[in-house]
Amino acid sequence: MNRFSLVLATVMSLSLSAIQPALAQSKGDATATLKAKKKKKKKVDLKIGARLYALWTVTDDTDDPANEFSVAMARVKFDWRYAKLIRGVLQADFEQLLDEANEDPLLRDMYVQIRPLRQLRVRVGQFKRPFSRLELRGRSRLELVKRGPSNDWLIEDLKFGDRDIGLMLEGRFGNGKRNIEYAAGIFNGAGKNDKETDLNGAKDYAVRLQGKPADWLSLGVSSSFKTVDVHSIAYYPEFAWAYGADARLKLGSFSLLAEGLFGQNHDRCAAANIPAECREQVDGGDLPHSWSAVLLGAYQFDLGTKARLKLQPLIKLELLQPNTDLDDADVLSIVVGTNLKIARHVRVMVQGELLEAGPGLPEHFKSEKRMLLQVALDI
Repeated sequence: MNRFSLVLATVMSLSLSAIQPALAQSKGDATATLKAKKKKKKKVDLKIGARLYALWTVTDDTDDPANEFSVAMARVKFDWRYAKLIRGVLQADFEQLLDEANEDPLLRDMYVQIRPLRQLRVRVGQFKRPFSRLELRGRSRLELVKRGPSNDWLIEDLKFGDRDIGLMLEGRFGNGKRNIEYAAGIFNGAGKNDKETDLNGAKDYAVRLQGKPADWLSLGVSSSFKTVDVHSIAYYPEFAWAYGADARLKLGSFSLLAEGLFGQNHDRCAAANIPAECREQVDGGDLPHSWSAVLLGAYQFDLGTKARLKLQPLIKLELLQPNTDLDDADVLSIVVGTNLKIARHVRVMVQGELLEAGPGLPEHFKSEKRMLLQVALDI
């Protein structure tokens, strides 16, 4: 009996010794599987952001003086990503709900981006056309409260840029310090939230090429082309174009942005003193042109406090010629101000602007002085 017990104990001991590595291996496999599952779950990422901008505006406009508070932006953004392959963006603005005169649509961005390669990505939906560096610079990184009259006229009114519904190919070659980016898209041309209305299905096109020859310098060129169904608007041309060139210099805390735009004024009567008579008089002929030049410089001081305060004085010089058919039709804009950045999320922006419009321009362009105070929260 003792001998039998001894043999049994020996067998059990050997069995446990053999099983223990297997149990350890099984436990390790289970842990690895659990980690793999957790890692796999992290492929799907949803980020929710918000921008809340409160603005105080004071002007000396005698016809329409202003001393008012307003909500300049109340934006919510949903950014969904699956690994590095798919990205979906939905962005909406709510500030127009507080202003009946604001006719901007609620929906801003809504697109899906498929990204099989860094060199080739496909974006479809509603988003900004790849035209003008100043327009493409997001509001959270923009030093200015307002982009200015050139952006209002060439990008938004003439619709050479801004948001539209379409399809775009884009990509990047090179690394972070030396790279070349491209974007080329086809769009409806009607603007954001507007479906195609041309009977012949006329489309707009936009192309942009941007490169960094050095880590402190970025250069860009862009073009935008409009095709119009002339059956729907009699005095409109069938085709119009615009080109742009820009550069951004970044040396330490100093930054300088320069941009020039030049294009055909396909809506020449909008910049005429009497639009109705202009439409009656227009009968073919060469289109007038619009051009602009913008220079924006800023320097950022790190105040080195626990609140991570940064002070950024800036100056912007801008000249716009909306219609070369008109004499004395220049628009001059000078902006001087400073931004106080608090941590990562808050900016207090104080800026004064001088606008001088030539006497040959309609009321759409007017001379005024205004002071802008904006508190911007970016989450």
